[in-house]
Amino acid sequence: MALAVLAATPGAAPEAVGSWLLDCQAPACVLRHKDRLFSAAGVSADMEVRAAGKALVPVLTLRGLPDQVLLASSMAAKATASVQFPGAARVDLACGIGDGLYICAPPDNAVAALAAVLPKARSVAVRVALSVPGTDLQPSRERLLELAATPEALARLRAAGAPPAEPGGWVGLVDRGLKAAGYPNGARDLPGLVARYLGR
Repeated sequence: MALAVLAATPGAAPEAVGSWLLDCQAPACVLRHKDRLFSAAGVSADMEVRAAGKALVPVLTLRGLPDQVLLASSMAAKATASVQFPGAARVDLACGIGDGLYICAPPDNAVAALAAVLPKARSVAVRVALSVPGTDLQPSRERLLELAATPEALARLRAAGAPPAEPGGWVGLVDRGLKAAGYPNGARDLPGLVARYLGR
C-alpha cells in the first residue's frame, strides 16, 4: 500500500494501471480510462472514477470548456449519458456542471450497484451525447471500453484520494439546496427547472 501512495503523489507523471491512467498532477487525483471518448480543440471527454460517498463509481466528464460556456451549458445544454456493464441494465447518468468541468454521474439509487460491478467487469458500454449552444461542439459517442486491472487502479485511487462525483464550489451549494428541497439529482436537475420556468 505504501508503494501505491508513493506512486500517486502529486506532481508525478500519469501512471498506467491496466486500462486506466492515474494522474495526480492536479490538486485532486484523476483516474480515467486510457481511451478518450472525445478530444478536439482542447476539449476532451472521458470515463473517470469518482467517489460517491465511500463508493467509487464511473462518471463521464467533459473538460476544456471556458467558464462562460460551462455556465451557459448548465442552463441550455442538452446532455444524455449512460453506462452499461455486461449482463446489467443500462444506467442513465445525470449531467451538470462542476468546478471547471461538465460531469455526468449516476443517481443515488444506482451508486451501490455500479460500485459493486465496476471492480469485476471486463468491459463497459458508454454512451454520451452533448450539444453546447453557442459552440460547434456536439460530441456524440457510443463505445465499448475494455477494462483491465480495475481493482488495482481503484486501490491506488482510494489511497491517493478520489475526487467527489458531486459538483463542487458554488455549484455544490446549489446542489445541496436543491436536494434539501426534494430534487434528488440536485444541481443536475437545474437545466430542467430553468427550462420549465422559462416555459420551454
